[in-house]
Parts: sequence; C-alpha cells; structure tokens
Amino acid sequence: MKIAILSDIHRNIEALKVAHETAINEGVERIYHLGDLRDYAPFVNEVVNFLIEHEIPGFQPYFGKNFY
Repeated sequence: MKIAILSDIHRNIEALKVAHETAINEGVERIYHLGDLRDYAPFVNEVVNFLIEHEIPGFQPYFGKNFY
C-alpha cells in the first residue's frame, strides 16, 4: 500500500490541492497530515474543509496543543 505524509501546509490551500492530486496520480491509497496546518492567515477554513472532505486524517500540533 502506498501512503503519503503531508506536513507544514500552513493554510496554503493551493499547495495542499497539488499535493493531493500528485498523491492520487501516483497511486497513493492513504494520505495523512502530520501537523502545522494553520497559522494566523487566510484560508484556514478552506484547508480544514479540504482535509475533511478528502478524509485525510491528521494530527495538528498548533503550538503543541490543538487537534482536529
């Protein structure tokens, strides 16, 4: 099984979309996000919604204490 590990998205929705598309095109069956999802900037909701919609589980150590 191929898996992809993502991290340090920092609310960059466009990079997340490209990473997701690349993983799918490479035959990845499961994608995980391992942290640094957001900061104080635009597109936080879009990034979180994308992860939820595409069933990408993850751990969000935003300042070491938050989870999604």
